[in-house]
Amino acid sequence: MKKIFKFFKYFLLSVLGIILISILYVFISNTIFIGGKDSEFTGYLKNNQVSVNDKIDDKLFDDNFYTSQVILLGEIHGYADNQKLDLNFLKFLNQKTGVKYYIAEMDSIYSHKLNLFLHGNTKDQNLLKEVVVAVKKRIPQQSSKELMEKWNAIYDYNQTLKDSLKISVIGIDTDFNDNSRKIYRDSAMIVNFKNAVKKQHIEHEKFYGLFGFYHVLQHGVKKIRNLLQKNLKTLVLKLQVL
Repeated sequence: MKKIFKFFKYFLLSVLGIILISILYVFISNTIFIGGKDSEFTGYLKNNQVSVNDKIDDKLFDDNFYTSQVILLGEIHGYADNQKLDLNFLKFLNQKTGVKYYIAEMDSIYSHKLNLFLHGNTKDQNLLKEVVVAVKKRIPQQSSKELMEKWNAIYDYNQTLKDSLKISVIGIDTDFNDNSRKIYRDSAMIVNFKNAVKKQHIEHEKFYGLFGFYHVLQHGVKKIRNLLQKNLKTLVLKLQVL
Protein backbone atom coordinates (compact mmCIF):
# COMPACT_ATOMS: atom_id res chain seq x y z
CA MET A 1 0.00 0.00 0.00
CA LYS A 2 2.85 2.35 0.88
CA LYS A 3 4.49 1.59 -2.47
CA ILE A 4 1.28 2.49 -4.32
CA PHE A 5 0.92 5.71 -2.33
CA LYS A 6 4.58 6.54 -2.97
CA PHE A 7 4.13 5.85 -6.70
CA PHE A 8 1.12 8.19 -6.99
CA LYS A 9 2.94 10.81 -4.96
CA TYR A 10 5.88 10.87 -7.37
CA PHE A 11 3.54 10.64 -10.34
CA LEU A 12 1.57 13.70 -9.22
CA LEU A 13 4.76 15.60 -8.46
CA SER A 14 6.06 14.77 -11.93
CA VAL A 15 2.85 15.97 -13.58
CA LEU A 16 2.87 19.17 -11.54
CA GLY A 17 6.53 19.67 -12.41
CA ILE A 18 5.84 19.33 -16.14
CA ILE A 19 2.95 21.78 -15.91
CA LEU A 20 5.08 24.26 -13.96
CA ILE A 21 7.95 23.98 -16.44
CA SER A 22 5.54 24.52 -19.34
CA ILE A 23 4.09 27.63 -17.70
CA LEU A 24 7.56 29.01 -17.02
CA TYR A 25 8.62 28.29 -20.59
CA VAL A 26 5.67 30.19 -22.04
CA PHE A 27 6.15 33.07 -19.58
CA ILE A 28 9.88 33.39 -20.29
CA SER A 29 9.35 33.11 -24.05
CA ASN A 30 6.73 35.87 -23.99
CA THR A 31 8.94 38.05 -21.84
CA ILE A 32 11.85 37.64 -24.23
CA PHE A 33 9.65 38.34 -27.25
CA ILE A 34 7.88 41.38 -25.81
CA GLY A 35 10.90 42.90 -24.16
CA GLY A 36 13.51 41.88 -26.69
CA LYS A 37 15.12 43.70 -29.57
CA ASP A 38 11.72 44.42 -31.23
CA SER A 39 10.54 46.57 -28.32
CA GLU A 40 11.66 49.78 -30.04
CA PHE A 41 9.88 48.75 -33.21
CA THR A 42 6.59 47.95 -31.48
CA GLY A 43 6.99 51.03 -29.32
CA TYR A 44 7.35 53.23 -32.39
CA LEU A 45 4.21 51.82 -33.95
CA LYS A 46 2.32 52.27 -30.68
CA ASN A 47 3.27 55.95 -30.56
CA ASN A 48 2.83 56.64 -34.26
CA GLN A 49 -0.57 55.35 -35.20
CA VAL A 50 -3.70 57.10 -36.39
CA SER A 51 -7.26 55.82 -36.54
CA VAL A 52 -8.84 56.48 -39.93
CA ASN A 53 -12.60 56.44 -40.32
CA ASP A 54 -14.61 57.51 -43.36
CA LYS A 55 -12.62 60.67 -43.98
CA ILE A 56 -8.89 61.15 -44.47
CA ASP A 57 -7.38 64.05 -42.52
CA ASP A 58 -4.88 65.93 -44.69
CA LYS A 59 -2.94 66.83 -41.53
CA LEU A 60 -1.64 63.26 -41.50
CA PHE A 61 0.88 64.10 -44.20
CA ASP A 62 3.70 66.60 -44.59
CA ASP A 63 4.38 68.74 -47.66
CA ASN A 64 6.83 66.22 -49.11
CA PHE A 65 4.07 63.66 -49.25
CA TYR A 66 2.01 65.76 -51.65
CA THR A 67 4.97 66.26 -54.01
CA SER A 68 5.24 62.49 -54.59
CA GLN A 69 4.30 61.39 -58.07
CA VAL A 70 3.38 57.85 -57.08
CA ILE A 71 1.75 56.95 -53.77
CA LEU A 72 1.29 53.32 -52.79
CA LEU A 73 -0.79 52.02 -49.91
CA GLY A 74 0.41 48.67 -48.58
CA GLU A 75 -2.09 46.15 -47.28
CA ILE A 76 -2.11 42.77 -45.60
CA HIS A 77 -4.49 40.80 -47.84
CA GLY A 78 -7.69 39.51 -46.34
CA TYR A 79 -9.03 42.46 -44.32
CA ALA A 80 -12.37 43.85 -45.47
CA ASP A 81 -11.64 47.37 -44.20
CA ASN A 82 -8.70 47.64 -46.60
CA GLN A 83 -11.18 48.21 -49.42
CA LYS A 84 -12.92 51.02 -47.50
CA LEU A 85 -9.59 52.68 -46.74
CA ASP A 86 -8.52 52.35 -50.36
CA LEU A 87 -11.76 53.97 -51.56
CA ASN A 88 -11.50 56.85 -49.10
CA PHE A 89 -7.84 57.42 -49.84
CA LEU A 90 -8.43 57.44 -53.61
CA LYS A 91 -11.20 60.02 -53.20
CA PHE A 92 -8.99 62.09 -50.90
CA LEU A 93 -6.07 62.16 -53.36
CA ASN A 94 -8.37 62.87 -56.29
CA GLN A 95 -9.83 65.88 -54.50
CA LYS A 96 -6.57 67.05 -52.92
CA THR A 97 -4.03 66.63 -55.71
CA GLY A 98 -6.02 65.58 -58.77
CA VAL A 99 -4.90 61.95 -58.79
CA LYS A 100 -7.01 60.11 -61.37
CA TYR A 101 -4.85 57.15 -62.34
CA TYR A 102 -5.20 54.10 -60.13
CA ILE A 103 -2.42 51.53 -60.61
CA ALA A 104 -3.64 48.06 -59.77
CA GLU A 105 -2.25 44.65 -58.86
CA MET A 106 -3.91 43.09 -61.91
CA ASP A 107 -2.92 42.59 -65.53
CA SER A 108 -3.81 44.94 -68.38
CA ILE A 109 -6.58 42.68 -69.71
CA TYR A 110 -8.69 43.00 -66.58
CA SER A 111 -7.81 46.62 -65.92
CA HIS A 112 -9.20 47.32 -69.41
CA LYS A 113 -12.43 45.55 -68.45
CA LEU A 114 -12.52 47.51 -65.20
CA ASN A 115 -12.18 50.75 -67.15
CA LEU A 116 -15.06 49.69 -69.41
CA PHE A 117 -17.12 49.25 -66.25
CA LEU A 118 -16.05 52.54 -64.67
CA HIS A 119 -16.74 54.59 -67.80
CA GLY A 120 -19.84 52.74 -68.98
CA ASN A 121 -23.27 54.33 -69.24
CA THR A 122 -24.64 51.84 -66.70
CA LYS A 123 -23.22 49.60 -63.98
CA ASP A 124 -22.45 46.38 -65.76
CA GLN A 125 -22.40 44.02 -62.78
CA ASN A 126 -21.56 41.01 -64.93
CA LEU A 127 -18.45 42.76 -66.22
CA LEU A 128 -17.43 43.83 -62.72
CA LYS A 129 -18.02 40.34 -61.36
CA GLU A 130 -15.76 38.94 -64.08
CA VAL A 131 -12.95 41.20 -62.86
CA VAL A 132 -13.52 40.35 -59.20
CA VAL A 133 -13.54 36.61 -59.94
CA ALA A 134 -10.31 36.99 -61.93
CA VAL A 135 -8.68 38.66 -58.92
CA LYS A 136 -9.22 35.40 -57.05
CA LYS A 137 -6.51 33.72 -59.12
CA ARG A 138 -3.86 36.12 -57.86
CA ILE A 139 -5.23 37.35 -54.52
CA PRO A 140 -7.99 35.01 -53.30
CA GLN A 141 -8.46 36.96 -50.04
CA GLN A 142 -9.30 40.12 -51.99
CA SER A 143 -11.96 38.63 -54.25
CA SER A 144 -14.95 39.61 -52.13
CA LYS A 145 -18.19 41.53 -51.88
CA GLU A 146 -16.17 44.40 -50.36
CA LEU A 147 -14.14 44.60 -53.57
CA MET A 148 -17.38 44.68 -55.59
CA GLU A 149 -18.76 47.39 -53.33
CA LYS A 150 -15.58 49.47 -53.66
CA TRP A 151 -15.62 49.55 -57.44
CA ASN A 152 -19.35 50.23 -57.50
CA ALA A 153 -18.70 53.18 -55.19
CA ILE A 154 -15.87 54.40 -57.45
CA TYR A 155 -18.28 54.19 -60.41
CA ASP A 156 -20.76 56.36 -58.49
CA TYR A 157 -17.99 58.77 -57.54
CA ASN A 158 -16.89 59.03 -61.16
CA GLN A 159 -20.39 60.17 -62.10
CA THR A 160 -19.90 63.26 -59.92
CA LEU A 161 -16.63 64.26 -61.60
CA LYS A 162 -15.92 66.15 -64.77
CA ASP A 163 -14.19 64.08 -67.44
CA SER A 164 -10.74 65.51 -66.70
CA LEU A 165 -10.82 64.08 -63.17
CA LYS A 166 -12.54 60.72 -63.69
CA ILE A 167 -10.74 57.68 -62.26
CA SER A 168 -9.07 55.23 -64.64
CA VAL A 169 -7.16 52.03 -63.86
CA ILE A 170 -3.72 50.94 -65.07
CA GLY A 171 -3.08 47.24 -64.56
CA ILE A 172 0.65 46.62 -64.19
CA ASP A 173 0.77 43.03 -62.93
CA THR A 174 1.85 40.06 -65.02
CA ASP A 175 -0.57 37.64 -66.61
CA PHE A 176 -1.27 34.99 -63.97
CA ASN A 177 -0.88 32.20 -66.53
CA ASP A 178 2.35 33.56 -68.01
CA ASN A 179 5.24 31.48 -66.75
CA SER A 180 7.72 32.71 -69.33
CA ARG A 181 8.87 35.86 -67.55
CA LYS A 182 12.58 36.06 -66.86
CA ILE A 183 12.52 38.74 -64.18
CA TYR A 184 10.93 38.93 -60.75
CA ARG A 185 7.28 39.88 -60.55
CA ASP A 186 7.98 43.20 -58.80
CA SER A 187 10.51 44.15 -61.48
CA ALA A 188 8.03 43.16 -64.18
CA MET A 189 5.39 45.40 -62.61
CA ILE A 190 7.77 48.36 -62.65
CA VAL A 191 8.56 47.76 -66.31
CA ASN A 192 4.86 47.41 -67.14
CA PHE A 193 4.07 50.60 -65.26
CA LYS A 194 6.72 52.63 -67.05
CA ASN A 195 5.62 51.25 -70.41
CA ALA A 196 1.96 52.10 -69.72
CA VAL A 197 2.84 55.64 -68.65
CA LYS A 198 4.94 56.15 -71.78
CA LYS A 199 2.29 54.65 -74.06
CA GLN A 200 -0.45 56.91 -72.67
CA HIS A 201 1.80 59.99 -72.55
CA ILE A 202 0.99 60.67 -68.92
CA GLU A 203 4.55 61.10 -67.60
CA HIS A 204 3.61 64.21 -65.63
CA GLU A 205 0.50 62.79 -63.95
CA LYS A 206 0.21 61.54 -60.37
CA PHE A 207 -0.63 57.94 -59.53
CA TYR A 208 -2.02 55.98 -56.62
CA GLY A 209 -2.44 52.27 -55.98
CA LEU A 210 -3.17 49.58 -53.39
CA PHE A 211 -0.72 46.67 -53.31
CA GLY A 212 0.33 43.88 -51.02
CA PHE A 213 2.53 45.24 -48.23
CA TYR A 214 5.78 43.68 -49.41
CA HIS A 215 5.32 45.10 -52.90
CA VAL A 216 5.45 48.68 -51.64
CA LEU A 217 8.61 48.40 -49.55
CA GLN A 218 11.43 50.57 -50.86
CA HIS A 219 14.10 48.68 -48.93
CA GLY A 220 14.86 45.09 -48.06
CA VAL A 221 12.85 43.64 -45.19
CA LYS A 222 15.82 43.83 -42.84
CA LYS A 223 16.05 47.59 -43.33
CA ILE A 224 12.38 48.30 -42.71
CA ARG A 225 12.71 48.44 -38.92
CA ASN A 226 15.19 51.33 -39.11
CA LEU A 227 13.12 53.04 -41.78
CA LEU A 228 10.02 52.91 -39.61
CA GLN A 229 11.83 54.10 -36.51
CA LYS A 230 13.67 56.99 -38.12
CA ASN A 231 11.83 58.21 -41.18
CA LEU A 232 8.31 56.89 -41.67
CA LYS A 233 5.65 59.35 -40.52
CA THR A 234 2.65 57.44 -41.81
CA LEU A 235 1.82 53.91 -42.83
CA VAL A 236 1.58 55.05 -46.44
CA LEU A 237 4.79 54.37 -48.34
CA LYS A 238 5.77 56.64 -51.19
CA LEU A 239 7.67 55.74 -54.31
CA GLN A 240 9.10 58.50 -56.54
CA VAL A 241 9.06 57.66 -60.24
CA LEU A 242 12.53 57.59 -61.78
